Amino acid sequence: SFNSRTCQLVLGAEARRTADLPTISARNLALASRSLQLVLSCITIMRTHFESLLDSNKNHRTAIEYSVPKERRQHNVLQHVENLFREHVDQINDKLFNLLSNRIQDRLSVWVVRPPTPSAELRAICRALSRLCEMNADVMPSDQLTPILLRAHNEFKTQLRHRLSELAVVADGGPKQSLVDSELTHYMNQLRSLTPQLSKFSDDFSDVWPTS
Repeated sequence: SFNSRTCQLVLGAEARRTADLPTISARNLALASRSLQLVLSCITIMRTHFESLLDSNKNHRTAIEYSVPKERRQHNVLQHVENLFREHVDQINDKLFNLLSNRIQDRLSVWVVRPPTPSAELRAICRALSRLCEMNADVMPSDQLTPILLRAHNEFKTQLRHRLSELAVVADGGPKQSLVDSELTHYMNQLRSLTPQLSKFSDDFSDVWPTS
């Protein structure tokens, strides 16, 4: 089926072998996700249509039910297919998030608190977020990109908290905190610019500081 083949190619990275692709890009993933959603919308319309036909004629519905083997009468095939498509769309979105998550972890693991700000590491993280949106703006609507970006934001905070703890940098009002605050101001300005839904997003980052 289209669904299974898409998942083999994208989630299983079979396209790298069959099409000689060096990697599965974020755009490849976004296109696969949207194509699955298109088919899913058609299946949903079909299921709703057939259910309305069955509901409009109870006798007809009973006849159809008895034409199906007893062990399968309670099994809604189209609903099952819908669930499979949604599951695979979610898996592709997870993979998009993982691309950002890996980049965030790589950059913050070598980040240190020092001038100038924004640091090369923070700029690289912001660039990764921006590129995801730029590459897929004509494929994925912003309301689908935003949840992925928010997951990446939470991952950023988790990794930042871990790194600040490693560096023993605390919120003591000193020069190191000022440098971190400057980094975070740049990061938040970049994040808010990515989608309309994030334009008024706020986070004071009070939960990223290790206790002194």
